[in-house]
Amino acid sequence: AATAAAKSATDTLTHNKEAVTASLSQGKAALDSSIESSHLDQRAWLGVTEVAVDKDIKEGSTLRFVPILVNSGKTPALNVLQRGGWLLLPKTVIPNIEKGVEEKSAFRHGVIQPGARRELSNRLGRPLLKEQAEGLMNGSMVLYVFSRITYQDVFKQSRLTKFCAMFDPEAMAFGPCPFYNDAQ
Repeated sequence: AATAAAKSATDTLTHNKEAVTASLSQGKAALDSSIESSHLDQRAWLGVTEVAVDKDIKEGSTLRFVPILVNSGKTPALNVLQRGGWLLLPKTVIPNIEKGVEEKSAFRHGVIQPGARRELSNRLGRPLLKEQAEGLMNGSMVLYVFSRITYQDVFKQSRLTKFCAMFDPEAMAFGPCPFYNDAQ
């Protein structure tokens, strides 16, 4: 009888130990999930919210366009590095944005505080030719503005934002490209 009682007590202890271990494991998973959720809520979020553009598009103009980068997060974006540029291509050509990004020099923006806006100013390197100006205005050519932005959040996580915008002559404004737009 004593052996049966000892076995029963051992089984109970083993079962209780397993239950406590499982409970601790579930508690840790819940805590980790809560911390991750808090980090997502509190982290820096960089994104381009608009691209301002000169409205004077004609032969000889050096078109200026200004992507506006905003930190919509609750903490600073650290070590902000941007590579970007533009491509003016016939409408029938699909741009290789990643190659365009790699060919550009990196520009350091340092720290961008929550709610801060940063202009990523850009200008065509040479005046528009007549064919280019006409192509932009009639839609046979497309001006793409793009950038890859890397940064760290205060939780030491590396982050990446990609953006591409294309000029819409009817709206006289830039709108999002159907590709190369992502935030991680």
